Amino acid sequence: METVDPMYSLLSRRQLTCDKLPKLYDKMIMKLKLNTDLST
Repeated sequence: METVDPMYSLLSRRQLTCDKLPKLYDKMIMKLKLNTDLST
């Protein structure tokens, strides 16, 4: 893995658990709420 794309960066566990996953979860919840509001 010597040649790596400079635009790509590995995520640490801390980034995943404290930042990326909570944001993704919130985004999914908002989409679900929007869909349920629109369907009723």
